[in-house]
Amino acid sequence: GDTISGNFTGITNLGANTVTHTHSDRTTRTFVTASTAQVAIDNFSSTTYRSAKYYVQMTSGVSYHVIELSLVHNGTTVYLSQYGEIFTGTSLGTFDASITGSTLSLFLTATNSVTTVKMIRDVINI
Repeated sequence: GDTISGNFTGITNLGANTVTHTHSDRTTRTFVTASTAQVAIDNFSSTTYRSAKYYVQMTSGVSYHVIELSLVHNGTTVYLSQYGEIFTGTSLGTFDASITGSTLSLFLTATNSVTTVKMIRDVINI
C-alpha cells in the first residue's frame, strides 16, 4: 500500500474510502445500478450529521453526467439543492433524499438500467 506521512491535526480516522475530521467526514463510493427503479445509492446517520455535499459522476455507455448536491435536514425532512449539472446528450438520472428512522438516504432514479455512479460525500456533524 501507499504511505501517508505528516501532521494530520483534526483527522481522527484515515481509512480506505473515508477520512474522518474533528467535525466532518469525507467518503468516496462507487455504485452500479441494475434497473431504472429508484434506489438508495448512499446513506448516513441523521443523528450524527446535519448536512452533506455530494459531487456525483455518472457514466452509462458513452454518456456522462456530473452534478453537485447539497442537503440539510431538521431530523424529519431533507432539503435538497442540485446545481452545477453538466451532461453529454441527456440526463442520466434524478435525485431525491429522505429520512427513515435515524438514517438519511440519497436516492437515484437512473435513466438507463446500467449506470455507474461515483461520488464524493462530505458531511458535517450536528
